Amino acid sequence: MSNWLIPCSVDVFRIHDYFANNNIVDWKQSHYKFMEGDIVYIYCSMPEMKIRYKCRVIQPNIEYSESINDEEYWKNKHISISVAKQNKYVRMELVDSIDSPELSLHALISYGLRKAPQGAQRIQGDLLDYIQSIFNK
Repeated sequence: MSNWLIPCSVDVFRIHDYFANNNIVDWKQSHYKFMEGDIVYIYCSMPEMKIRYKCRVIQPNIEYSESINDEEYWKNKHISISVAKQNKYVRMELVDSIDSPELSLHALISYGLRKAPQGAQRIQGDLLDYIQSIFNK
């Protein structure tokens, strides 16, 4: 099992509204090798700049045709359907949500994060221990 940190641009996807109404989300997988059971922390970009969600992978490698239609939560329809159809998706279930300054970019950097996440990255060591400790409070 791996632990991941992925970014979410709140200017593109209304993630807070989405999770207020749903507990399963399909996320663009790109070339990353998510596995069933992996834990994924979602970092919300500016203006929040902090981790807000913890999810568990329930199914990787989902085709667009099998993915959840979440277009109503897209703020900017800058991604065309033809581009979206070319991607694979990872299905995740929401495990927990939090809104804590302890998971801000500044705090995460002090525990080993190099910069604001730009893509998915595996996390481990002190950074993972710190994130888990905040979620387990």
